[in-house]
Amino acid sequence: MRQYWESVKNKPEHKARVSEWNRRHYRKRREHYIQAHKKYNASPAGKAAHKRYRQGLRGKMLTAKVNVRYRTGKRCLFPLTAIQWTRTLAIFNHRCAYCQTDTSKLTQDHVIPLTAGGQHMMGNVVPACQSCNSRKQNKNHRKWMAQEGLVWEHLEAALARLQ
Repeated sequence: MRQYWESVKNKPEHKARVSEWNRRHYRKRREHYIQAHKKYNASPAGKAAHKRYRQGLRGKMLTAKVNVRYRTGKRCLFPLTAIQWTRTLAIFNHRCAYCQTDTSKLTQDHVIPLTAGGQHMMGNVVPACQSCNSRKQNKNHRKWMAQEGLVWEHLEAALARLQ
């Protein structure tokens, strides 16, 4: 039996079958899992686990991120709407604002980062590929593009059309 298991466990078709079984099983028992999770969270052990998480590095980072987004969202009088995002994509020809890559997986990037006082509104949100968005982090777009060897004049022209 052990030899059979060793020969089967890493095969893609076996992994797919097990994955599908797990999805079906979860769907059938979803309510049970939700109730068990709520019960655990209300218990002293669950509360202690959440407290340990919030006091740890990851918990503190998540709390800080949520707080920044909450504060910056409060300051924004006219947040970006879906229609405005579609218009922004059209202005940039559905390409990354930084590297001009034509990709279907574009993310919203803030030219002036939220952490630097930027707002989530048209004129500050541009389409970016995941790679550029991750590399830019919360840096100034001109300095970052100069470091990366990217031309930023097209970005400035497009941002002027967004205003």
